[in-house]
Amino acid sequence: MIDPCVLKNMKLSLRTLLIVPFVLQVVGITSLVGYLSYRSTQQAIADLAQQLTTETGYHITEKLNSYLETAHQINGLQRAAIESGAISLDDPDQLHRFLIQQHQHLPTIKTLGFGGPDGTFLTSHRIGRADFEAGITLLDPMDVPFEAGRSNPNDPSQFNLYAIDQTGHLQRQVETITNLDVRQRLWYQQAVSTRQPGWTEPFQLGRTNLLTKYLGNENYTGNHGRALISALKLCN
Repeated sequence: MIDPCVLKNMKLSLRTLLIVPFVLQVVGITSLVGYLSYRSTQQAIADLAQQLTTETGYHITEKLNSYLETAHQINGLQRAAIESGAISLDDPDQLHRFLIQQHQHLPTIKTLGFGGPDGTFLTSHRIGRADFEAGITLLDPMDVPFEAGRSNPNDPSQFNLYAIDQTGHLQRQVETITNLDVRQRLWYQQAVSTRQPGWTEPFQLGRTNLLTKYLGNENYTGNHGRALISALKLCN
């Protein structure tokens, strides 16, 4: 005769044998569904991130191309003005006024400049807070948003900086920079050697931690045989 206690233990073991596999299946299926859901969510996030990165890169490239193309168009307008006789290389004052007035309508351009084979160097520079704090200019942009520069006709290596008024006329002289011959500048030499418009590689601006690059373009004045290099500067 079988002991009743043994029968009771057998019943418990049978119940366990029936329940445990069921529980394991439920736990396994739940874990698998959770894992697949997690992987699906991670993949969706990765796909979304890739899509956003691609779209952002496209918009940045589109904006940058438009920005750089604008610079080429500005240099083209300058060349057209010279070739049409609207401005003359023989009149540095007129040339400088044209440069300054043109620059006031170009908010995305940091600096416009002209350099000539005789060392003539004319600039219009948009002053920023970073320029003032880095010591590039002595003018506070809150007071004077632009400064103009021009080389000394008697000594092209001397470059004088001026404050300008709202109409673009030179006012007080602010500073004189020595040993600055435009013919030794990278953008000037590149434009002369290539005889093609082109951007320089980014380079450090003087003693500052700012990066800059120039777009140089060689302009001619028909039968005069003289060349003038126009330049636009992009600066952080």
